[in-house]
Amino acid sequence: MSMLINQGNVKLFIAHLFRKRNGTTPPPELLNSWSQIPDAEILGHLRNMTSQWGWTEAQLLAEINSFLNAQHPPDIQQTGSKPNPASRPAYQPGPQQRPAPATPPPPRKRSYKWLLLILIPLLAAGGYVVYKNRQYNQLQRLYSVTDNVAVRNIHGENVGRMDIFTGPSSITSLREADAAIYNIVVDKEGNVSESRKLLTDDATFKDYLFGNEEKMVYVNKNYLTNSEDYSSIQKTVFSEISRYNKEMALIKSDIRKVIIGSLAMDGRLYNLHIKNPCGNNSTEYTSVIKHTLKDKKTISVICKLSDNKFYKFKGLPDENRYFPPQVVQVKNPEGGNMIDIEAADLLFRFTNGSYFLYTCNKENTSFHAKFDETGDISYFTWSYDSL
Repeated sequence: MSMLINQGNVKLFIAHLFRKRNGTTPPPELLNSWSQIPDAEILGHLRNMTSQWGWTEAQLLAEINSFLNAQHPPDIQQTGSKPNPASRPAYQPGPQQRPAPATPPPPRKRSYKWLLLILIPLLAAGGYVVYKNRQYNQLQRLYSVTDNVAVRNIHGENVGRMDIFTGPSSITSLREADAAIYNIVVDKEGNVSESRKLLTDDATFKDYLFGNEEKMVYVNKNYLTNSEDYSSIQKTVFSEISRYNKEMALIKSDIRKVIIGSLAMDGRLYNLHIKNPCGNNSTEYTSVIKHTLKDKKTISVICKLSDNKFYKFKGLPDENRYFPPQVVQVKNPEGGNMIDIEAADLLFRFTNGSYFLYTCNKENTSFHAKFDETGDISYFTWSYDSL
């Protein structure tokens, strides 16, 4: 009985199996190795290969029959002058002889590289959006430290104003867009304002993410602070003296920052305000001493608060570093002891390199400031005190 799969058709049959199972053509080396197997051993090798694929004996036989039917072999046996069609013999399994000469390659794995090429940029973009959203929700609010602060667009054009108190056409605070300093040209001469970029109140996360300049404004950095306490305290602390234009004009933004920064370190003073004891509105005298120390960075401010005591506020406004308030004292010319300056209504005047105390009638009390080695005012002493 001749073998149904033999050296004559085994290469076609192997190619048939690979096309059906993997959609591929087996390498020529593999086909040639199968054609070298004796007919009697081919079935055993087929069993061995298909069993590795998880096929049963019945599946293999069905595939052989399907292949043979597709091939339509003539299978005619010559017996004299009349050909007699030979019926196909029943397929009988034979014994397994020896391992196949070559192991067929495993099925080709599907590649997902294209998917990674899409997913990686999407994941990176998603992570960036999450990061920016976290930043957006943590943006600080910056407050104006004085009145009539210009609010500009990126072209330097004035588009609004900031003040201590909110008005119909002004605001007191806005959220920062970032921590950078921007040089905004503000006039035709090319003058530059070192500014912070702020978000308008109606700006959304989308505006922040894509840097929509229509929702961004610029304000000079010297007129802003990130202290919420500063904003609320200054509305109280300057409530009286702000009514005196000449006094208030001398309390520049750096002076305000020192007063509020120092005062904020003592919660007992939060509800107090600066007094103008004599109702002074003269530029020759002042109710507030504003003094810069020898390092050219530290500022001391002395004034009377509504508890009738004189206080010294001290700090470095450019570094946002401040010291707790101190009650100002005077050296008693009789006993030499230090006593608080309180109750009295006094003015200050800078004369002959020192600050002198004057009455509201502009009479010199003969008490002047005593400086320490840093140039700071330690206390006031009587001018005729030889000690």
